[in-house]
Amino acid sequence: MKLDTFSTQMLEKGLDSAWLRYRVASNNLANYETPGYKARKVDFRQVLSECKSPLHGGQREEDSYKAFITYDERTEARVDGNNVSQEYEQMEVWRAQAQYAYLTQKAVNYYSTLRDVMTTFAK
Repeated sequence: MKLDTFSTQMLEKGLDSAWLRYRVASNNLANYETPGYKARKVDFRQVLSECKSPLHGGQREEDSYKAFITYDERTEARVDGNNVSQEYEQMEVWRAQAQYAYLTQKAVNYYSTLRDVMTTFAK
């Protein structure tokens, strides 16, 4: 029995992206006092713009939907060259944790419903 549906694939990708955002923001916080460190950001803009464009031949490579980690060049650097904003990164960590918790609950609900249906029809 195949349980790999579009819904579960999207839940998995959502969980992966939340985890990636959490890791990047945590790494930025860990380097808050590192001189010359440039904050990294997870960039989904290119992925989203590709999703809007027509599919070539009806198929997309799975790797083409991955997010990119870029350096944040928009913010002002401190005297030591570091540009990490502690408040912003803490908010990003919180946001990623909240998104991950929400998507985890959605997955639990999906499999719980599936289990209930299987149990009901197994009788």
